[in-house]
Amino acid sequence: MIVSTNETICMWSAVNETTECSDLTNGMYNMATIKKIAGWESKFPAFKWCNDFNKGSISGWYLPARDELNDLCANYTKVNTILMNCGVMQIAADTYWNSSEDTSNYSWCQNFANGYQYLNTMYYPYRVRAVRAF
Repeated sequence: MIVSTNETICMWSAVNETTECSDLTNGMYNMATIKKIAGWESKFPAFKWCNDFNKGSISGWYLPARDELNDLCANYTKVNTILMNCGVMQIAADTYWNSSEDTSNYSWCQNFANGYQYLNTMYYPYRVRAVRAF
């Protein structure tokens, strides 16, 4: 996958609403599921931020699923070396949201400092990176 060259810090969700984004391996599926919800742009900031990369002929950006983000974490050092060589923002040794929901209040996140995955409340602000397949 391709990772965005910048990131933001935002909530996964601003509402207490079940989204059915339960896929742990396919963030593109989770993104399509979110986009079916009326008013999703104001309700789900992490998804909107990733979707905003889709402009003009550029498409396919999404918030990675739990296992996709874990794969990125497993290759953290290699990815950061490439990002550093390109002169762009590296991935922080911090916590990132992914697109896999557990319940209406909790979603999965990944700590890049220690590799742990855990659940947290969706309205807590964490880092967000967009990805796309190539």
